[in-house]
Amino acid sequence: MTPNSLFKSFREACSLERLSPYKSGRTEIDALSLYGWNIALCEALYPSLQNLEIGLRNRIDKAITVSYSDAWWFRDTGILVAAVERNSWEQAEIRIEDRGQVVTEAAVVAELNFGFWAGLLKPAYDSVIWSRPNVLSNAFPNVPAHHKSRRNLFERFDDIRRLRNRVFHHEQIWHLDLKTEHEKIIESLGWLAPSLQKMTKVLDRFDDINTDAYLMRLKEQLMSACPVETKALLEARKAGVSLTLPTK
Repeated sequence: MTPNSLFKSFREACSLERLSPYKSGRTEIDALSLYGWNIALCEALYPSLQNLEIGLRNRIDKAITVSYSDAWWFRDTGILVAAVERNSWEQAEIRIEDRGQVVTEAAVVAELNFGFWAGLLKPAYDSVIWSRPNVLSNAFPNVPAHHKSRRNLFERFDDIRRLRNRVFHHEQIWHLDLKTEHEKIIESLGWLAPSLQKMTKVLDRFDDINTDAYLMRLKEQLMSACPVETKALLEARKAGVSLTLPTK
């Protein structure tokens, strides 16, 4: 009985369009290895991104709540001045109600995503949030002086937001400078709370996954599991040619 091609079956399940960037100029085994490595890298970034998102929202929420003495500050259009953030708040409350849950301040804060909290660092919120006494210091108690401005913080967290969205939307990240991005996330956790940073470091496996050695181990495992692709890989190497991805 002829063994089936895992790559062909996998391509049919995931779509040609999704696998094409991984296959470009590579053998099928290399494409599968790269695809799997990308998944592992996303998984490895999850603890740091999760803790950063939770820490960011809680720090900013508490700082604004204290400043305005109002736990429901996000319902005040004099504070939430931009339409994008107002829409995010409204949709958050609708989702909570649709689940049959009680709309509480804590529930709304937890429902609002990373983009909302990073968006509060935009220039539109300078006067109503960040220029108020102690708000920036309370939200980011450990940020070094050379980063301690609304503008610098927005650039940092908006960069992380873009990476976070790529990770959570299952996009390619393997080709990015992930070592630098990961270091920024870990550093930013320390700006919010050293305990978050310490906990994340205990859980973090990113440095182990972001290596050529891990990719090669993954490739070896796939070669054992994929006899059809392995045979094609060896034949292509022997012939000195690279395999191309069929268009149909």
